[in-house]
Amino acid sequence: MKKNCLFMLLINIYIIQFLLLYILSPFLRFIEFTNIPLSSSKYLLIALFLLSFVFIIINIVTAFTGLKQTDSNIKNNILGFIMRLKLVFIPFFITHAFYFLVIMGGTANPFLYILWFILPFLFLFYAYLILFTTSSYLIVQIIKMGKSGMLTKGQCVLHIIMQLLFFADVIDSVYLFVKYRKRI
Repeated sequence: MKKNCLFMLLINIYIIQFLLLYILSPFLRFIEFTNIPLSSSKYLLIALFLLSFVFIIINIVTAFTGLKQTDSNIKNNILGFIMRLKLVFIPFFITHAFYFLVIMGGTANPFLYILWFILPFLFLFYAYLILFTTSSYLIVQIIKMGKSGMLTKGQCVLHIIMQLLFFADVIDSVYLFVKYRKRI
């Protein structure tokens, strides 16, 4: 079930990205605009955002229910799967930053300056939720590795902190996979 929920989140996130590209296409000169009504795509976008929040909550809850399982056997495929998933999410974060710049550039009107106090936090909140969703599985695995004696408490704390930082989470997941795939 873990992999299915993560795949559904991944697909939903990228559909949102393409729908945002479609909605913003009249503002981008290099994309030709089609004649599908924009109003219906805005409602679809809102529905997909709500669906992504549902997937985020399901994934976080699913990850932390893994702590209740008493098996101390850490599966290699979880570390490898999450590492690959984090690498697949890199284009999401790049396009997310692109959309942020486009939308913030569109608020350069003096009457829209108030949005500069709201939009950055909304974009950061959504990106951090996606980061925490993928990191929650690795945090659970790090805690299990600490309980089994593969990591010290200090290493566990360091790896958990790295999982909560942008860009460091990808480097840390690759490190954990490469270092501990032979020991497991």
